[in-house]
This record gives sequence, C-alpha cells and structure tokens, in this order.
Amino acid sequence: MSWLSSFRTTTFRMVALAAGVFAVLGLALIMVLSFLLETVADQRFDRVAATSAQAVLSAQERGGFNALRAAVADRAARTSPSLRLYLLEDPSGTVVAGNLPTWPRGLEHQAGNVTIAVDQDGILVARVSTIPVAGGGFLLVGTPIPERQRIMNLEIEALAVMAGLMALIGTAAGLVIAKRVLGRLDVVNRTASTILAGNLAQRVPVSGRGDEFDSLAANINIMLDRIEGLLATVHSVTHNIAHDLRAPLNRLRGRLELALMTQRSPDDYQQALAAAIAEADEIINTFNAMLAIARLEGGASGARVDPVDVSELVECLADLYQPLAEENDLTLAVEVLAGQWIRGDRHLLSQALSNLVDNAIKYSPPGGRLHLGVERLGDWVRLSVKDDGPGIAADQREAVLQPFVRLDPARSTPGSGLGLSLVAAVAEFHNARLTLADNQPGLVVFIDCPVSSAPR
Repeated sequence: MSWLSSFRTTTFRMVALAAGVFAVLGLALIMVLSFLLETVADQRFDRVAATSAQAVLSAQERGGFNALRAAVADRAARTSPSLRLYLLEDPSGTVVAGNLPTWPRGLEHQAGNVTIAVDQDGILVARVSTIPVAGGGFLLVGTPIPERQRIMNLEIEALAVMAGLMALIGTAAGLVIAKRVLGRLDVVNRTASTILAGNLAQRVPVSGRGDEFDSLAANINIMLDRIEGLLATVHSVTHNIAHDLRAPLNRLRGRLELALMTQRSPDDYQQALAAAIAEADEIINTFNAMLAIARLEGGASGARVDPVDVSELVECLADLYQPLAEENDLTLAVEVLAGQWIRGDRHLLSQALSNLVDNAIKYSPPGGRLHLGVERLGDWVRLSVKDDGPGIAADQREAVLQPFVRLDPARSTPGSGLGLSLVAAVAEFHNARLTLADNQPGLVVFIDCPVSSAPR
C-alpha cells in the first residue's frame, strides 16, 4: 500500500483526528499556562517591587524624608524607565523624585498592586506597587509591561515550540504506526482476494511476533482450514451420493418396472411393493443420517445437553441388543462401572452406540463375542464396543470415519457407509475422543467423554 493511499484510510483519519484533538488541547494548555505564567509573573514583580521599595524606605529611617527622596532619585537615575519605574510624592502630592513625570491617572493613593497605564497617553503599561510613606506621601515602584511581557513571551514561545514539536512527532509516529498496521491488514486483504479468486489453499502469513495480528491470522487460517475441509466433505459426499445411492434407486426403479411389465397376482404385487418400500426406507435412512451429520457438524443439531448416566444407557442398550446377538449366534458381554455421568444428548449417544453395536453384530462371525464397556480414566469416561470380526486396517481407520466410505469387504453387506461418520460427528459434538484400534482379532472403538457430576 502506497503512502498516498494511506491518506484515504480510516486509520489515517483516526490519526489526523487525534492530531487535531492534540493540537486543540495543546492550544488550550498554552492559554492556561499563559494565564498561570502571567499570574506568577505579577507575583514575582510584586515581590521585586516590594524589595526595591523596602530598600529605599530604609533610607527614610536613617535620614528622614530628604534621605528617602535622595534614594529614590539615585535609583531612578541609575535605572532605565524601560526596566524599573520609581516615583515619590511628598505629603502635598507633588512629585519630588523618580523617572515618572506625574502620578498615573486613575491610580488610587492607597497601598496595593495593580497593572495600569503610567503615562499620559496611556501607552506605557506597568505593574506597579504603591506604598504609603511614613509622615505623608506615596512611593510608587513598578515594572513596565513590555519587560514583563518580553519574559512571558519567551516562556510562551518555548512552550509553543515544544507543543509544535510534540504534535509533529506525534503525527509522524502515528503515520508510521498506521503504515505498519495497514501493511499487516493489506496482507490479509491480498490473501482474501487470492482465496476469492479460487485458491482455497492460500493462508494468511503469520509473522511470528505473537501479537494481535498473528492471533487474527491464526484464527482466520483455522477458519479457512475448516471451510476447506467442509468443502472437501461436500465434494466427497456429492460424489459418494451419486455412487452409493444410484444402486438402491436403480433397484427401486427396476422392481417397480418389473411389477408393471407382467400380470401378477395381488400377493406378487404386495411383495413387490413391500420390497420397493424397503428400498425407499433405506434411501430415507441414508438421507436422515446425512442430515444428522450435517446438523451436528454445523452446530445446529437442536440437541439438548444434559447430565447423562452412560452406565445406565449402555446397560439398556445391552438389554436391547441381547436378543439380536443371540439370534446371530453371538455372545454379548457387558462390563459397566456404575454411576458414570457425562454432559450430552442421550438420544445422540444412544444412536452412536447403536450404530457401533449394529456394525459389530453385522461383521462378527457366528460364535463370536461382543463386549460393551464403561470405565473411568481420570477425568474421562470411556465407552467401548469390541468385536472379533475382520477389523479395520490401521491405514484405513481415518478414512472410514468419512461419509459414504465403505471398505471393499463391506460393500457386499447392506448399509450406506454413514454409521461411523455419524459416530464421529456425535463424538465431536460431545468434545469426546474417538479411537479405533485393533482388538486382536476384530475392532475396538473407544469414545472418551469428559466426566461430569450427577445432577442434584
């Protein structure tokens, strides 16, 4: 991003606004300081005048009024009127000494300090102190405003220069910071443009500084990884739908065509319709499983998260599947640690475990053994389903968790290839760890869920 384009950015406008506010505050500060300096200067000049007055009044104590007049005359002769003013009046109001020709017009004959014009034309303004003289008369000692103003102007000019330098340095620093910030944001914008152009593998560079921009870049990259993964899943699901649903749809169409091609008895028609309904049910179940997985992965499953006694849940499933296991000449063993609770959705957990038990029964040979278990592992509750079927090779265990993935030996058996995908989605929804391992022989599936306390 060029310097010229930086001037059109929100960051630059914020820097300019801050510089403007700083300038206004600087001017206000100078005005306040000017007032304070004027007050301090008046107090300082009043003290100087009091000291000078006391010095000449001490002459009166030693030699009377004549000595005082001589002291004032001497001071006036040795001091330029532009630096210090002296005037002495006798009891009759006549000016008898000093470098002012007359008593300032409008100045009261009383003790005090005041800023007033001291010449007849009202041009020369001074800060004066008036002191009554013992025995009558008045002494005036003052400092002309130009001298007072000269000192104040030097101080104000110094403050103004400092404020200006601070404003310039602040603006320059703001522009440099804005340039660095905009440079980091420009990297994000360029990456977004590249992704919009179709390069979904592009990621925002992380500088390694560990600052807020790195945190933002890391979160954006995680989001992009998630989006890329979901898009890959969509492409895979689309491909697998076309591949795996084509067969049941063709079978359904073939059964209906065959039923229409020849004259049949009512029983034959009823059997054909029953077979067609079964095929339709299989398709509907496939789509329902796909919808459940999509909802879980999208976080919109409508599931309720409540305390669930998984020990009781597994025992209920064991009772439910015991007849089916016996029908397939299988032994179903249960080993449950009582009173284990987690937070989750009971229906989803039951559906996931049912899928695992269904697979175990489907792939276990006659005379085989199934095992359902619940145990405690520290802060985790482990649910396990074991069988002694053909198992899954280690290099294929990750793949079978994807939708519609069916290994070659499984394609000869009914199913959609969504069972383990649904189990994986349910595990992720419950922040659980899903592990497929070798049961030697067979497959063992572990679902490790974060432990929870029982409801009160």
